[in-house]
Amino acid sequence: MWFADGRKSVRFYWDNLVSRRLNPSTLTRQEAIEKATALAKAEMDKLDNPE
Repeated sequence: MWFADGRKSVRFYWDNLVSRRLNPSTLTRQEAIEKATALAKAEMDKLDNPE
């Protein structure tokens, strides 16, 4: 996920083949989609409700 305000990008690495998941932080495709969606919603909430 890229942020227009200059913050560091967040990347979600995924691979559905267990045999290729060498890094324990590698997600399944569905997990990556869920995490990216949750982060996007949280960022949108911040824009909708500035404090």
